[in-house]
Amino acid sequence: MARAWSARAARLLVALALVTAVGGAREPRAGSRLAPPLGARGPLAPDRRHSAVRSGGPPRARAEASSALGLAYSSEESERFVFLAGAAYCDAGLESWTCPYCNGTDLVDVRVTKGARNVRGYVGWDVRRDVAVVAFRGTEPNSLENWLENLDAHHSEWELFPEPGEVVPPPPVRVHAGFLDSWRELRGDTFAALADIANARFSRNGKNKDARLPVVVTGHSLGGALATLAAFELAASGYETSRTSVSTSASPRNVDGVEKVSTAPPPPPPPRARAFVAGVRTFGSPRVGDILFAAAYRAVLGDRTWRVTHAHDVVPSVPVRMMGFHHVPTEVFYPDGDPNHARDGGNATGAPVVCDGGGEDVACSDGEWTHTSVMDHLYYLDTYICGCNS
Repeated sequence: MARAWSARAARLLVALALVTAVGGAREPRAGSRLAPPLGARGPLAPDRRHSAVRSGGPPRARAEASSALGLAYSSEESERFVFLAGAAYCDAGLESWTCPYCNGTDLVDVRVTKGARNVRGYVGWDVRRDVAVVAFRGTEPNSLENWLENLDAHHSEWELFPEPGEVVPPPPVRVHAGFLDSWRELRGDTFAALADIANARFSRNGKNKDARLPVVVTGHSLGGALATLAAFELAASGYETSRTSVSTSASPRNVDGVEKVSTAPPPPPPPRARAFVAGVRTFGSPRVGDILFAAAYRAVLGDRTWRVTHAHDVVPSVPVRMMGFHHVPTEVFYPDGDPNHARDGGNATGAPVVCDGGGEDVACSDGEWTHTSVMDHLYYLDTYICGCNS
């Protein structure tokens, strides 16, 4: 079947789901440890949503609401971002913005970003909304490198540069080592593309010279984890406007052949420019860091982030909380399964649940005990999100 994952990858994901289900049974089932609920949660009130028929699909409730952190949620915007995130999977037509998922948003100056660990994304400029778009591809089912990165779940300390004009850098945070390595593979290309877009589209002719470059960030699965890290660095430290060249010449040696110890100071870091992260929207993202990272993320981007989850999707449940991981806010949970692949006759017409501001809300995905569905990970808002190449 064109949309089916390979048998090998599917078995791996199911095995991961079973391990997660066993581990989840021992996880604490109290409310979020990051913060108490900041507002009412639960399904959106009927008077705050309306039905609309989307071409080629069943009617679905389109919802708008405000999160506990003050962010206004729109399911219609999530539908647009599903295709922005899905476009990162496209093998052809991406830089010309003619791919099957390149709809709903007019992007120009699109540049594909690639890393040695088989990670990929793209950067472009939204000409209608005057904002840069940064998106990351999710896990390729047949990619061993991606799976190894996903399973490399020990913590790594992450030190960030201060934002331009600031002196004190943000405190170090602890995040998933594999995700951090993958982001570091892509950050150079991502920053270079943003710098070019800022010069060509945002600051041309002296306009917006001193303003922050507006950016929105998105991704599905592994791409959601990379989007979380990228957005946090952009918001906390800005982006590099040039790359540091690395010398490949041999180290100088004394006459006796012993390598000299260089006393020269290290080169200064590349110059950085400020960015305004206007929004972050991820789909089926795993946990990215520990509770202190989640708290730091909330302080910087909590009022501009939607972490969308779906029914029994396995990926948001890993790495498990017992390993010291904690989700960033704010989650919006679609509790019903995909209409074509749901269990127990479920459908995707139900209203989403806007969760609390703590990241781990038992009224949402964290309260699910059966995180075993592959299909609920592949389908978001009735869209096969990683099916661009099908």
